[in-house]
Amino acid sequence: MDNCQLDDYFARVCSAVEFADGHIGEDLSLARLAEVACFSPRHFHRIFTSLLGETPDDCVRRLRLQKAAALVLRRDPPSMTEIALECGFSTPALFSRNFSRHFGASPTEWRDGMKRQEKVRHRQMPVAPGKDPSTSFRYLVGEDEEEVEVDILRLAPFTVYCVPYLQGYNEGVGVAFARLARWARPRGLLSEGSRFVTIPFDNPTTTPPQRCRNYAGAIPAAGQGKGEEAGRGVVRTMAMSGGAYFKATSKGPDSKLHPLYRLLYEIAIPELGYAPVGGKGFIEYPGKAEALARAPSRGPGDQKSKLSFIHVPVRPA
Repeated sequence: MDNCQLDDYFARVCSAVEFADGHIGEDLSLARLAEVACFSPRHFHRIFTSLLGETPDDCVRRLRLQKAAALVLRRDPPSMTEIALECGFSTPALFSRNFSRHFGASPTEWRDGMKRQEKVRHRQMPVAPGKDPSTSFRYLVGEDEEEVEVDILRLAPFTVYCVPYLQGYNEGVGVAFARLARWARPRGLLSEGSRFVTIPFDNPTTTPPQRCRNYAGAIPAAGQGKGEEAGRGVVRTMAMSGGAYFKATSKGPDSKLHPLYRLLYEIAIPELGYAPVGGKGFIEYPGKAEALARAPSRGPGDQKSKLSFIHVPVRPA
């Protein structure tokens, strides 16, 4: 199978996964997902399992349970019946049985266990000189007390050209950025003014790391990319919402990003009177355009500079 055919098959499988994620409470039979991906059911099952390492049915069940877990963890969660129906389970008993098999505990027991977990270790520090203390904050995080700056800012809406990778950050990011570079370079979208991001879709607390979905993305420099459409191929065009964002600055490797997400979601955002919104957040890797153009298969998080910015969209609570 050559690169063009592999990219086409991968794009069609990704379309099926995206459809399932957006219609999680509906019928997601093999025939329906195969139709979305423009395959026969038998061919779709074989290609899907080969590319992603799980069957379509297993993937749908996992997506339903991940969505259910997020609802269970809400501060004011819906009833178990409401969660079951919203996530595509026909009865609360079926939902509870699948949840217990997947997470090793009933929904209520699992939620109580998650709430008993110790919060991420942190200390809040005075803000740096010249920073506005109403919108800038500083923390020491984790046992090694990594210094993290958190800022509240407003962003205008923007467009990201991106490529999905569906089997965890470490396994897929290089391939995804290589695919993105192949598409973006001849269109003049890979320049020094470009910004490179990853867009995470799953919470590693509830999703096995090797199943976490991410998109590798490029934000064109000002004046570039206007009118450029990614089309049906492996590259997607994603509109990112404007508004208020929490931005956390990390100076460490990508392996240390998870504690920073916990800092934002468990500490900074709720304590400062905000709540996350449904829009997608992203991680920006500044100053990586030239390096990525030279070695796209490594991905921006593998370049020498480890500076990265986590962005989470929020609203006043």
